[in-house]
Amino acid sequence: MKKLFSVLAAVCLVFAVAGNAAAAFTYASESSLGLSTYNLDSNEEIGYDLGLLGVDFTLADQDLLLGNIDTSDPAMGVALYSSNSTWQSFVGTNNEYAPVISGSGIILMQGATREIFATYGDVSPATVAGTANGGKTASNYFADGAYAGLLTGGYGMASLASLAIDGQVDIYLYQYDGNTLNTGFDAATDYAAMVSIFDNGDVVLNAPSAVPVPAAVWLLGSGLLGLIGIRRKNA
Repeated sequence: MKKLFSVLAAVCLVFAVAGNAAAAFTYASESSLGLSTYNLDSNEEIGYDLGLLGVDFTLADQDLLLGNIDTSDPAMGVALYSSNSTWQSFVGTNNEYAPVISGSGIILMQGATREIFATYGDVSPATVAGTANGGKTASNYFADGAYAGLLTGGYGMASLASLAIDGQVDIYLYQYDGNTLNTGFDAATDYAAMVSIFDNGDVVLNAPSAVPVPAAVWLLGSGLLGLIGIRRKNA
């Protein structure tokens, strides 16, 4: 009988651990990277947990699929963000250069992240009414581009509207350790990583860029083909 109870206890522990591991929208020393899409006119907001930063992935990972989102509404704005209890802040904008931050905004950003995650609950994706829940949603805190007062200077937020033009939405993700900008693995850029949303809904971390072929290369290739044609004709 004791052996049976021991087995049952072990099974319960496994299910409890699995349940905790599956919980989404975590705020801790390693927090979830959240992505929220929102339509201010329809009042619809969807939150996605892309995984635990520093646990499920690092910002140095290349061409990593983080998840898949609904891209059917081109009017949706996009917020990409995280905060953790070690006073790190992560914010995504469509600007390639680092935004200026407010020291007092760090605390506000921490609180906003915790409240948004609490509103979303433990399941990703989470669909909520943007202006409900006492305003504790990404559309209320982040739609103005200031990320709850962390950023100053009106830096732009991404939108799914870019999908119709470019086939993807590129979001520059900036990391601040307290007041200090952390450029991540590539010191040549201000941003710590790039997150791209593609028209099929895939969200990819540091996707490889398409390298355009210079016009001179095309001309050289055309010239070589022409010479080969002439030689064959003469032969």
